[in-house]
Amino acid sequence: MKIAIEALFDAADEDVGTGGPDLVRDIFPTVVSITVEGTLEIPEDDIRALFNELISERRGQMLLPHEHTVDVRRPRRGG
Repeated sequence: MKIAIEALFDAADEDVGTGGPDLVRDIFPTVVSITVEGTLEIPEDDIRALFNELISERRGQMLLPHEHTVDVRRPRRGG
């Protein structure tokens, strides 16, 4: 399920027509597991936890301003 959450997150980032999480309003997509035995809707708390874990992991991979090869800090005013 984690792979599906990652794929949905990436797709939503690339395509506005794909619904991903709305972190501002705390709204998460519905996720359903479909097997031979039937369907199972995954509880929203589990989906929220998976998205929060994914976001935390990706934030950890982000470079800090001093780690970039290009100066990404906001230019200073007045010189």
